[in-house]
Amino acid sequence: MFDAGTWTRLVEKGPRPAAYLFTTTSCTTCPEVFEQLRRFVMDAHRPVELAAVVMDVEGVRAVEHGARHYLGLTRLYAFHGDGDALRRSVHPKWPDAAPYVVLLGRDGSVQRSAGAPDAAMLKKWLP
Repeated sequence: MFDAGTWTRLVEKGPRPAAYLFTTTSCTTCPEVFEQLRRFVMDAHRPVELAAVVMDVEGVRAVEHGARHYLGLTRLYAFHGDGDALRRSVHPKWPDAAPYVVLLGRDGSVQRSAGAPDAAMLKKWLP
């Protein structure tokens, strides 16, 4: 389970480097964005946390969705709670849209992208 407080804990003490894809079951571009992240990580030959946060279903439905659309995930979260609170905790300027990607660098840096991160962002994340 993932709630607004989970994000704070992950930023403070979570694995590094890490990529978090915030998604919904109706997001048609999210699997493609995840695949772009996965390919970049595979090409970099580095151990990286690749996580998806499914924001509109819980339990078995979230697991089924993750297994069907996000092969290569290292962690799957199902969000439960107030979506506005989650968006504010992740970034106050997050537009209410998916996919939303947050890249946490080994050095503690944080990069955010509404949609797919560009090549420069990915290279800065995993130099």
